[in-house]
Amino acid sequence: MKLAPDEKNCYEQKEFFIYSRNSEIRGVDVDNPYYNYITPFTDPDVSQVKTVDFDALEERIYWSDLKPRFIKRAFINGTGIETVISADLPYAHALAVDWVSRNIYWTSSDLEEAQINVARLDGSLRTSIIHGLDHPQCLIVHPLKGKLYWSDGNNISSANMDGSNIKNLFSSQKEPVGLSMDYAENKLYWINSRTGIISRCTLEGGNLEVISSMTQFLTKATALAIMGKYKNFITQTSLLECAAS
Repeated sequence: MKLAPDEKNCYEQKEFFIYSRNSEIRGVDVDNPYYNYITPFTDPDVSQVKTVDFDALEERIYWSDLKPRFIKRAFINGTGIETVISADLPYAHALAVDWVSRNIYWTSSDLEEAQINVARLDGSLRTSIIHGLDHPQCLIVHPLKGKLYWSDGNNISSANMDGSNIKNLFSSQKEPVGLSMDYAENKLYWINSRTGIISRCTLEGGNLEVISSMTQFLTKATALAIMGKYKNFITQTSLLECAAS
């Protein structure tokens, strides 16, 4: 609970930031990152977490775990932990929740190929929709626009959410990580980890801009999230925040 501006009433805080550090998942207050908004998830429920996403409708966290090769989910109060995609899952580097159509997307790779897959949020109706990728790292969806975005090596690409109309947006980015979306402004963001800059563009790949340069932090950044006027990014050791331009 938080004190309202009138300093008389309280209200429930619903803005929080979810992140993972290998064997734990945490959710912290946006205004006070030292306050744990959710009960941290730790062993034995998580082992080697690679990526997390959140479904606000059911208040569930979804995550991929590389060591047992599962995709799991749970309510933010720590109950209802269950496996969505089970042990035959190849290396899953990224996932994204479609909160409109109630689907989950994820990348997978093995010795033969890498691909993007989709299933219902409970893991049913699983199928692959995009094949022939090399080293997919990030994945994000914009359900209101019916679009899917991913990074693969130095490339950033888009497609319709059924896997059709694949388009390469950029082919010379420097190891892009932290692919993220400003849904209010319809802007795509990412970090060029080799050059230490944050870039953004329109959903079609136009108007490419460099909006921040924080080389001392961003060369070690692994994730980026846009929330209102702020950009939150995670380095190998820290959770940092700065104002968006």
